[in-house]
Amino acid sequence: MSNRSSTAADLTVDPCAKSIPSLKAKLVSPVSVTRFFYGCYVPARIDRRDPRTSPGFTQLVRFPLRILIIMAEWDTLALEAEELAERLRQLPGWHEVSQRMAGCAHGWGKNLQLTSPAHLLEAKEQAYRMAVEMSNEK
Repeated sequence: MSNRSSTAADLTVDPCAKSIPSLKAKLVSPVSVTRFFYGCYVPARIDRRDPRTSPGFTQLVRFPLRILIIMAEWDTLALEAEELAERLRQLPGWHEVSQRMAGCAHGWGKNLQLTSPAHLLEAKEQAYRMAVEMSNEK
């Protein structure tokens, strides 16, 4: 098994080459919008292979021994995050917990109101509960 985390969470890959885990995704940004966000997040002068921007280029042993990875079902980064989670899960001594949040898009947990769809509120609650449980584990 390679020590590098493969193509998971790799911003060098054009958004149009990425897929999402659910064909029901309705809230996925158009490729042009995703490219714009990539450009804002990692300007052209920055190397997108830098592990600080593309975690897929980080050596797996550099990740924390205990890690929680939460993905949004309708996010183009979800499959890459799941790949990374699976590779970390296979490392001896690592405790990896991951969860794909059904019916959620990138940024789904931000700015929710009491009137937001119930599944989004429940997913946010579950994500925070998982984070607390991970923090409290010894």
